Amino acid sequence: KIYYLGRTSLQQGEVKNTSITTLSGILFASTYPKINEVTSNQIKLALKTTIAGTAYFVALPYNSPSPTATQVAAKQDASGTSTTLGSSDILTANTELITAVTGLNPQTLYDIYVTAKDAEGLFTEVYKLEIETITNTREKIAVNVFPNPVVNLITIENNTNTILNIRIIDILGRELYSESSVAHRNEIDARPWRSGLYFLEIKNLNGIKLVKLFKD
Repeated sequence: KIYYLGRTSLQQGEVKNTSITTLSGILFASTYPKINEVTSNQIKLALKTTIAGTAYFVALPYNSPSPTATQVAAKQDASGTSTTLGSSDILTANTELITAVTGLNPQTLYDIYVTAKDAEGLFTEVYKLEIETITNTREKIAVNVFPNPVVNLITIENNTNTILNIRIIDILGRELYSESSVAHRNEIDARPWRSGLYFLEIKNLNGIKLVKLFKD
């Protein structure tokens, strides 16, 4: 927020009230920005802001120092070095925009930094999303996942006779669950999670399976 203090002209001994006007800049709507989809070479983002503006985003190596908003807008990292893994897009007030960070490497961890700027030149804070792209070869893994949508428990049936590496991440890229299991039947308690979209990642030596999970 920016505060402007009104000025008045006073005669000697005269007291007048001054006024303060508050201008609120652009803000991301609740739960935004968030991840919409992950592939081997791109990540789709869902963005929504309170007023119209321009979104800026860059993908940097995992655990990189956070760049400033102006560096994100210039497609730079925290040291000011330019990157090709960034872009911008136009935002309409209170309207979800699906946009993509492209040109990524398969099976690689990235930090996605996102900000937005309004017509007055005011930026939001810089948001960080952590995500891993999937492999190029998405061989089918013989597993069954149910129910979907889920209310209480997610069941994963392993028909591969191999160790499964199981991860669940939310739309902000936060890991909620991680386990390696060779059991035929695995159950995951989803009751503590909020309603919404989650990503279930299942890996073994043969490939990877990515499932969109919906929590009611």
